[in-house]
Amino acid sequence: DTLYITEGESNEPFIVSNYKEYEVMLRKARKGMSLLNLGFMGAMLSSLMLFGAYGGFAATDYILSALVAPIYMIAILLIIHYNDLFFLRQRIERNWGNIEVSLQKRGSLIPKLERLVKDFMAYEKEVQEGLIEMRAFFQTEGNDTSDVDQYLQLEKKTVSRLIALKESYPELKSGELAGKLIDKLAELENEIALMREGYNDSVTTYNTRIESFPDLFIARMFRFERWDLLNCKLQ
Repeated sequence: DTLYITEGESNEPFIVSNYKEYEVMLRKARKGMSLLNLGFMGAMLSSLMLFGAYGGFAATDYILSALVAPIYMIAILLIIHYNDLFFLRQRIERNWGNIEVSLQKRGSLIPKLERLVKDFMAYEKEVQEGLIEMRAFFQTEGNDTSDVDQYLQLEKKTVSRLIALKESYPELKSGELAGKLIDKLAELENEIALMREGYNDSVTTYNTRIESFPDLFIARMFRFERWDLLNCKLQ
């Protein structure tokens, strides 16, 4: 497997670490909770000082100051849970973006494979029809997970047939272009298998969160919609 780290369009930071993701998040959580406690104490102290500056420390002032704590914690809770759901949704969108990039790579190979089939295997109608359907996929806009599922199943079937033909026909097997194209498509098939696992993991986590308390109310309030899994089996 190959990992590419490139500078994207977004300025958001990312972390490369030899620790597990859970350990990295736990370290950041400890720092965040420490700052949260300091903020909580600062809010309580500020409210008491404010009431003292405008009329002394009456019993009602202490009661009102005590109300600062639950209001503060509720606000922080809402912010943390909203940001967490937003992060999970962003992770899904990034994983889906990676799958779309892989599909674009496939789209550039389909016309070459189609010409190859016409040159070497004019009598192989099944392969030709499969390649035509694959090319048609890239001419449509706004494909969703169900469309991608259908395409990847078709691609697996067509690629398997191409590999079998490559072994059966010497003129195709000896063709350098044919070998490179078929090998590249098989490589992309393995690539999207890895991406599919990461995408489905992120979707499962996100869908579970937006249906669990208290994220359920925040998800409905801010319209966090469910995402569909990519169900195709490539291996």
